Amino acid sequence: MVHQYLDSEALEFHSFSPSPYHFGFLTLPIYTIGNCEHLLHEAREYRVAGVKRVLIIVIALLGAYYASEYSSTSGQRAPDSQYSAAALEQAISSRRSGTQVGGSGTVTRILSDDRDGSQHQRFILRLDSGHTLLVAHNIDLAPRVADLQAGEEVSFYGVYEWNERGGVIHWTHHDPSGHHVAGWLEHGGIRYQ
Repeated sequence: MVHQYLDSEALEFHSFSPSPYHFGFLTLPIYTIGNCEHLLHEAREYRVAGVKRVLIIVIALLGAYYASEYSSTSGQRAPDSQYSAAALEQAISSRRSGTQVGGSGTVTRILSDDRDGSQHQRFILRLDSGHTLLVAHNIDLAPRVADLQAGEEVSFYGVYEWNERGGVIHWTHHDPSGHHVAGWLEHGGIRYQ
């Protein structure tokens, strides 16, 4: 059953079907088929625009994630030396191994290469704090530090492993598989990675 009423303000006739939205003199707007199609079209446009926004955000987040992953494993960015040196001192004092650290020290002794398994160039560094560290630099994956002499300064970025003698710094090279943060040694203005 269809009812008609006169909208006194618009002076138009409207027809509507009885529905739960019609309560005596209170009538909620009922849209014609044309208006519904227009509303559906607007809803579709709004939904498509929303999907586009979400896709843009997802792509931006993925790009940022992969950019940070690439930069953290490529070794192109130097670590904040103050933070790395503090992390090293904390790792030494708490005897914590497996910590990515950086710092610098003075070469006190050049040792023979370790030829068991992967070859490592080895030397002892004394830090400003007085701690001494063995540096084991993988020369199968990175170039040997050239012309290294006792008394010279070497900067490093690698992984600290605690031991009774003070500790070892290793992973001072790039990771060919790209899964580990790249480390390095720096001597005489040249970075060995």
